Amino acid sequence: MRLVYLVHDLGDPAVARRLVMLRGCLASAVVIGFHRGPAAPATIEGWPAISLGRTADGRLGKRILSIAGVYVTAGRLRTIIAGATVLMARQLEMLVLATMLARRFARTAMVAYECLDVHRLMVEKSPAGHALRLVEGRLLRATDMVIVSSDAFVSAYLRPVHNAGLPPFCLIENKILGCETVAPVAAPSRRPGPPWRIGWYGVLRCKRSLALLADLARALPGQVVVELRGRPSRAAIPDFDRIVAAAPGLSFHGPYDRKTDLATLYGAVHFAWAVDFYEDGANSQWLLPNRLYRGGFYN
Repeated sequence: MRLVYLVHDLGDPAVARRLVMLRGCLASAVVIGFHRGPAAPATIEGWPAISLGRTADGRLGKRILSIAGVYVTAGRLRTIIAGATVLMARQLEMLVLATMLARRFARTAMVAYECLDVHRLMVEKSPAGHALRLVEGRLLRATDMVIVSSDAFVSAYLRPVHNAGLPPFCLIENKILGCETVAPVAAPSRRPGPPWRIGWYGVLRCKRSLALLADLARALPGQVVVELRGRPSRAAIPDFDRIVAAAPGLSFHGPYDRKTDLATLYGAVHFAWAVDFYEDGANSQWLLPNRLYRGGFYN
């Protein structure tokens, strides 16, 4: 397979995980997408990465509009796209781009859509939500496969909203990859509580979760300790640092290496926080996040 992987964030660790998962099937791969940090990576898991520019977290409408600018200058991508056998798009805005590029440069390539998060705009009854669902429906009719991480994305969203013309679905859960596993027995021994230790790891974007954990730590001083690790979404929680600093018992220790740190992180806590209210009533109810699988694997 000669893969062109179109992604909304080159720095998303899940992009690297997907490339690792597909490694045995790849004759070649190139990753094309936007980046959110100050600089874009030159490679991801050994494959070249091409930045389309800097974008922002949580601004789906703005990101979709930015695709128009990319399309105007898409000629520079011709030689890369022309040799592809699969164009895989991560999230809706990249499916817009993948469909356009396939029509221009790779008409025989398969187009796959990774529907792994449904933005709140997609379920709103507003004109913007209606327009986005129309766009998504048209794109789905030109797509060869939809990849989901939970059956609920299909049963609760895709089928009710787009009940005709849907392509085949492929369920790929957020299970632990071999490269991420360090045997649970290699982790430090978990000390009995109290204090009871709660670990919230990954993309930290749920403000209600942060408030609940802060309130719990304040209500039970010395009995509950909460460790936060990963990447805070400051678009979703702009006052993240202030909330953590003001709550005794909460601590944030920055990002972690998924290939080496998971056993240590999960081995040191009694509970893994996997609750999510970020898209309450919709996406948050449909997700099966990494935390569920990692928390189970590491006991």
